[in-house]
Amino acid sequence: MRLSRLSGLALAAVIVPAACRESTGPSQPSPPAAISWIEWTAAVAKGQAESLRVSGGVPCSYGVVWGVTVSGSEVLVTGRVYDRNVPCLDNGTGAGSDTVFALTGLAPKPYAVAAPMLDLVSSDPIERVVGSFDVGTTPDTTPEFAGIAAVTVDSAGCWRAQPAGALPLALSSPPALTSTSGWQAWSAFLIGRLVVGSPAACGDARSVSASTLVVYVALY
Repeated sequence: MRLSRLSGLALAAVIVPAACRESTGPSQPSPPAAISWIEWTAAVAKGQAESLRVSGGVPCSYGVVWGVTVSGSEVLVTGRVYDRNVPCLDNGTGAGSDTVFALTGLAPKPYAVAAPMLDLVSSDPIERVVGSFDVGTTPDTTPEFAGIAAVTVDSAGCWRAQPAGALPLALSSPPALTSTSGWQAWSAFLIGRLVVGSPAACGDARSVSASTLVVYVALY
């Protein structure tokens, strides 16, 4: 498989991995925690809680404490990794998570969302601003999100994005990539929002409007 990069479009939770195969050798520094998927709603009314869902993981035998802090006009997600010092079976997926935070007491203003996002080239987290939401008078429950997704195109030319464990959604603005085999898939970093009620060209009732789409790895 050839790696390529193509341009296109104060809460905490403890995540504990499953136990398995015993590790050997001297202890190593704890790996950094990287987020593979994060989502939130576009706007909430004053006094209403903003919901933030975080998914990520660390290698087996480690645990992670996800946290969220609000400083000024920025919401920052952090991950603290610790060595559980127990035997562990590494099945290649590490310790996963799907954690929801309810952010309360937010002042009426826009907030930027920043998080240590998984980088597909280095496999390390890169802290970046992935979007924003408003606190004001009119709520908007439209899901906005950022993270790693499989991007596919079929023989009919329909493009879709599929985060891990989620249903595929049509891309309202397909990337500037071509497929010569009739069906092809890539791993990509995606920032976007869900569009409901405006069927895409492929006939889907829901689609993804991507503000950022960077394709890294050709899967097929």
